[in-house]
Amino acid sequence: MADTNTEAPPAAWRVEALAEEGGVSVDTIRYYQKLGLLHPPERQGRVAIYDATHLERLLTIRRLSDEGFSLSQIERLLEGEVDPLFGALQSTDHTVSFDQLVELSGFPVEIVELAVDAGLIRAAPTAPGRFDREAVSMLTAGSALLEAGLPLEELLGVAMGYAEQVEQVVDDAIELFQRHLEPTERDRRADIVAELVPLVSDLVAGHFRQTLVDRASARLLAREQPIAAEGGSLPDETEPASIRTKVAATRRRIEDLDPLRVFRAAAGQPRALWCVPDAGITIAAIGEAHLATSTLPADRFADISAELGGLEIEVDGDAGPPESEPLLLGGLCFSDRTIARAPDWGPFGAGRLVLPRLQVARTPQGTYATSCGPPGEIPIADSLPAEFGRVADLDHRTDDDFEQLVVDALAAIEAGDLAKVVTARALPASAELEITAVLDRLRARFPNCATFAFEADGAIFFGASPEQLVARRGTRVETMALAGTRPRHDHPGLDAQLRASLLASPKERLEHQMVVDDIRATLRNAGVVLDPDAETGVLQLRRNQHLHTPIAGELTAAASTLDLVAALHPTPAVAGLPREASQDWIDEHEAFDRGWYAAPVGWTTVDGTGDFRVALRSALYRDGTLTLFAGGGIVEGSVPGQELAETAVKFEALLGALGVTE
Repeated sequence: MADTNTEAPPAAWRVEALAEEGGVSVDTIRYYQKLGLLHPPERQGRVAIYDATHLERLLTIRRLSDEGFSLSQIERLLEGEVDPLFGALQSTDHTVSFDQLVELSGFPVEIVELAVDAGLIRAAPTAPGRFDREAVSMLTAGSALLEAGLPLEELLGVAMGYAEQVEQVVDDAIELFQRHLEPTERDRRADIVAELVPLVSDLVAGHFRQTLVDRASARLLAREQPIAAEGGSLPDETEPASIRTKVAATRRRIEDLDPLRVFRAAAGQPRALWCVPDAGITIAAIGEAHLATSTLPADRFADISAELGGLEIEVDGDAGPPESEPLLLGGLCFSDRTIARAPDWGPFGAGRLVLPRLQVARTPQGTYATSCGPPGEIPIADSLPAEFGRVADLDHRTDDDFEQLVVDALAAIEAGDLAKVVTARALPASAELEITAVLDRLRARFPNCATFAFEADGAIFFGASPEQLVARRGTRVETMALAGTRPRHDHPGLDAQLRASLLASPKERLEHQMVVDDIRATLRNAGVVLDPDAETGVLQLRRNQHLHTPIAGELTAAASTLDLVAALHPTPAVAGLPREASQDWIDEHEAFDRGWYAAPVGWTTVDGTGDFRVALRSALYRDGTLTLFAGGGIVEGSVPGQELAETAVKFEALLGALGVTE
């Protein structure tokens, strides 16, 4: 007789069934696995089998995500990390007792009692004797400030100084209500005030916080305004005068002219061009008044930052916008290793930022000439050439080696070594170029990109980059996530279909979200208070279109623009994830040296304003050889032939400007 008490076998699903059961996509499950949030399935031959523990973990991740936890926080929770703050946040009752408040804050009980007695921390209105998240946030912020080395007495003084202003705010709010509430609403005043006071509180608190971030950060970060103690003098220079470089510059407003004509007239000299047509910005830089360089890739950011830290520039003459300030223009190499492979990037080194002797900047506010040294005559070419030169025949649509590289990348992803890796191609051809004509065509074809060119010792690196790495104005920091590609089509209906398929593609959205998550986490770690998440859209260029998410915030740490560049490079859009592992894989497997390709290029002022892009849609021209570069992100589900076709489309951005393709 059969045993009717035998336990039922545990539930088992394939990945598609688990996705349906858990209410997520298959790609989401695989993404969680790559991040280590979801443990590997059991393998039965080539079939992956998931059980009830996977479903339970998946539902927990979804619940925590819905409650506002980031993936990194969820990972800590799932690992069983004991964190009283997380525990309180997970509770359905979002208030805590006094004892819990003490535990969460990290302060001695006497300090918390003092804060409560002084009125800095108040009990929740709806739960006497208990405290809400506002109280927890205030005390944990205070604890973090103490850990940073700030004295308790002075912190309390700042807090009490703010508290003393509350009564005035209350009086102003009451007066406002009395002036604008109708006498007939007297009986409803309590209800109305109960509705309006929280809104006024949010308004005041939000404005206060933003003002504090803006003003305090600006004063802390402004090098020309060091903070002195009250009644005291400014501190002495910490650097010996002997290692500081002082440069005098003169800026004058001039009649409008195209800086590209200045660039052309300076052929044979060190020169650079930076042009963002949609922003109304074109900058030509000629000569070298000061050069910040690095020879070792691993030290490139530190070397150049140190050089800039010792540079002082005093500007006389007309006032002007940031782009008319004396700029240091150039770039840094992609890898932190020395890659002994072609092409030859020798003149550019591991990093090179140049302060030009002459800079001509056309801006929306006017055109300016800035000279480091005695102002002289501005060289201006009579006209811009129409012919761009000659490029030998080349085949950019076939590349067996690249397809094998994608196969190898997919194997590394399948083995769990990488979640994503960006593979690239180098396409060499003999050429004779009139570089000014090429740049003129690039800026006309790609007005929403940054057209750039940097020339050193006869070698020119140029391109039209759609991807901003980081831009900074004061404490304002802006960047973007750009990953996921479709071609464009001349027919509006087909073009719209391609755009819709890009937005709807799980593979492309997964790749893009990896980039978004990584950039936001990197900026937070660098001390940037981020704006709310922006919606993902599509950036449409002449030949292709990309998923695009703007990311911005306020810098609250003493980080330079190059510090932010170093933190963000390489983004997952040009290397992969994990970033260090993917960069190592690229260094070991690609058949060429990326040099400055896919690396930071742009400009900065000595006080931190700057704009750096990722050097995409780019090429190196040296000694009669033109080498073009293009790449694409490889994730699980990528198809080698499709990835090859994507690089071909990207090549055509430059090939079209060179007249090789339509």
